[in-house]
Amino acid sequence: MIKFLILVLVTALLITSCGNNPSAEAKLDSSTTAGVQTSILDSVGGKAPTPAPSSCGACGSCGKDCGPWDLVSFRDMIYGTRRLTMAFPYIMHIQTNRGRKADWGTVSFISPNTLITARHVLSHPATLSSLMIAAPSAAGDTWYTLYRGDFQLIYYNNPNEPFTDIALIKITNSEKLKALYHGNFALDTVSDPGIKPTDSAHLTGYPCDKGSFASGVPDTLMEKRTLIGDLHIAPSIIAYHMFTCTGDSGAPLWIEKNGQFYIVGVHHGGGEDAGLDESYNFSYPLTNDIIKWINSKS
Repeated sequence: MIKFLILVLVTALLITSCGNNPSAEAKLDSSTTAGVQTSILDSVGGKAPTPAPSSCGACGSCGKDCGPWDLVSFRDMIYGTRRLTMAFPYIMHIQTNRGRKADWGTVSFISPNTLITARHVLSHPATLSSLMIAAPSAAGDTWYTLYRGDFQLIYYNNPNEPFTDIALIKITNSEKLKALYHGNFALDTVSDPGIKPTDSAHLTGYPCDKGSFASGVPDTLMEKRTLIGDLHIAPSIIAYHMFTCTGDSGAPLWIEKNGQFYIVGVHHGGGEDAGLDESYNFSYPLTNDIIKWINSKS
């Protein structure tokens, strides 16, 4: 009987080890996006995705929205003093609270009082009671809570680009996140002539398989890289072979140019949402029109 109870307890801990009801990366109706990106579909091979392992460590329920699993080892853990280098200090973890339900995602500073993320991270605004922002470290999580009067949600809505998954959080109480602000990204398009195919493209976020708010385990910033020349770039999406997981939603796709760090896209989720095979994930790119919109709001 005692052994049975211990087994039940261990199983429960594994199931909850990826956080408090982490939100899945967004899933759109593929019938609305299939065929939109014919230019990218022509360049994508038919490689079958590697299925999730039957036991993905302690990732529990978040494993179903992770992949491709053959790339899971191609990530760097960002912690300690490295957390304060390059663009890493600009990237925050977010927990959205809707009543008793809490979800995770990634947000980035683009000005002292503005953060950018995926629109689906901030879905159902009417039920969104508070936001919690953190920059976790090896010492643990220090969460800063924003209540409804402390922030404004601004969604990118363009009838010509109805699926663009980008939103802003405008901080109206500047003191709330002052301790977390250590600089911000600039904005650019991936088609900028100053960006070379041999430059690195970074995707950096807080996947749920590397942390647990419920158990007090610090969440971990994870870095993925590929070359600009290996991205599959179309007018409305940027696709890539990089492992992502629930919690990476809203993560910045960013580059370094002339010593400055630029966001060029915002991570959405699995490639199947854009009619690609499941070995791809993708971001929505910052276009000139989106950058103008952001500058008008931030």
